[in-house]
Amino acid sequence: MSDECFDAAVEVARGILDDVQPKRASLVYEIYPFSVNDSPAAIRRLLDAVDRERFGVHMDLVNLVNCPRAYFENAALLAESLRLFGDRIVSAHAKDISMARGEGRSRSAAVSVVLEEVRPGLGGIDYPAYIRGLHQLPHTVPLMLEHLEDQIAYDAAATYIRQVAAAEGIDLDAGG
Repeated sequence: MSDECFDAAVEVARGILDDVQPKRASLVYEIYPFSVNDSPAAIRRLLDAVDRERFGVHMDLVNLVNCPRAYFENAALLAESLRLFGDRIVSAHAKDISMARGEGRSRSAAVSVVLEEVRPGLGGIDYPAYIRGLHQLPHTVPLMLEHLEDQIAYDAAATYIRQVAAAEGIDLDAGG
């Protein structure tokens, strides 16, 4: 998270993009809570510093949730992300996050924040807002499931996302 790390991330992205000069593909750094792109403002800063048209964002709302405030206000976090760099989102992850609240633990452990990735629909992500936000972008954004334990979990997650989209009046099979 140092300035040196940020500068290196910028140099690497510029170097790859300048060497490859992609016409349709984009280079992205996935949002990650232990990196230089751990908040909407940091991502915007990175996009501006790289300053290349084919440098985009892989949206991962769960990876932006790094504290209780972000957990409970994830729809606002999404709105800020869409405002700052929605036009640069080229792909997105579909997963969810749950926050342990200290039940059944010792009193001293109850203040520790434990965030755990879970299947979409089993956590705190505001999926109606997430699906609506991605759908309202002027371009199609692939939404990919990840980190699930088996095919049954993937099927359940896909069913949940389709149900949320249908309830929002969004046809996922229409390609946009």
